[in-house]
Amino acid sequence: MFAWAIVLWSLVAVMLGIAVYGLYEARQLREDRIRVSLPNLPQALRGLRIVHISDLHARPSWFLAPLFDRLVEGVNRAQADLILVSGDLAAGADNMPVAAGLLSRMTSRHGLFVTLGNHDVNVTMERWLQGLEEGFDVEVLRRILEGEGVRLLHNEAVTVEIAGCRVAIIGVGDASCGLDDLRGAIANLPPADLVILVGHSPDILDQPEIEVADLVLCGHTHGGQMMIPGWGSVWAPVWRDRRRGAGLLAFGDVACHVSRGVGVTWPVRVACPPQLAILELCHGPLNGLPLPAARTSNAGSVCANGMPSKGRQV
Repeated sequence: MFAWAIVLWSLVAVMLGIAVYGLYEARQLREDRIRVSLPNLPQALRGLRIVHISDLHARPSWFLAPLFDRLVEGVNRAQADLILVSGDLAAGADNMPVAAGLLSRMTSRHGLFVTLGNHDVNVTMERWLQGLEEGFDVEVLRRILEGEGVRLLHNEAVTVEIAGCRVAIIGVGDASCGLDDLRGAIANLPPADLVILVGHSPDILDQPEIEVADLVLCGHTHGGQMMIPGWGSVWAPVWRDRRRGAGLLAFGDVACHVSRGVGVTWPVRVACPPQLAILELCHGPLNGLPLPAARTSNAGSVCANGMPSKGRQV
């Protein structure tokens, strides 16, 4: 009995230690500078700097306030060409004004664009278990965000001219809860020299039309919030392949970065700190963790005043 008591109390002590450390790490923002190599990147866009953040889960919180302040400082210090945010801006649609105010403090040369995640539209497991009715009005959320100068892309696309090249930014709804319409988003997209797709869940990679993108930016997983060194995330909310949980991926001929996120739904992280990702684009073969996908493309690396970089009309 004495031996079992020692074992049980030791387990309790270990769990408490992990919880205390997890609370500490949940506020330790890490800036990750990542070179993303793209085979079709035009000369004029080499060195393009993109700040990718995700899963703010913004809400009034004394616990998270210092984390958000450091995030804004880090984003503005990065002097990004673009800021792209892949969903879960707020902890529920009611907190969207908090998220909009936070995002309005961030600056970039060519704009800040966001997509919606499942929490933004009140689609969560907790609400489902409680039998609460889901629903949202995207135009209400759009007005809140655009009132603070933040551009929402919900199953739509825009083009931005950078260094004489057309950069297409596609924003899709959350694939994890069936709100994505990638085909509709690209239906009227003009030719572009670089195509970046921003979606909340890495499950968007399973859409056949994903090949239109040169670079895909996602979040949703929080990196699993807990990682085992050398093995990866303990659990990641993706439909396929736990390796999609975080990091830079080479998915066929499409590059994808999955953010560990910034905020949390429950405030514990272990070996998986909040992430501010500063992506710098360069020319070369795709880098990152290779994942299987059948893709085909044509080469092309010079801006052609609107001709697609992969030699395709989109």
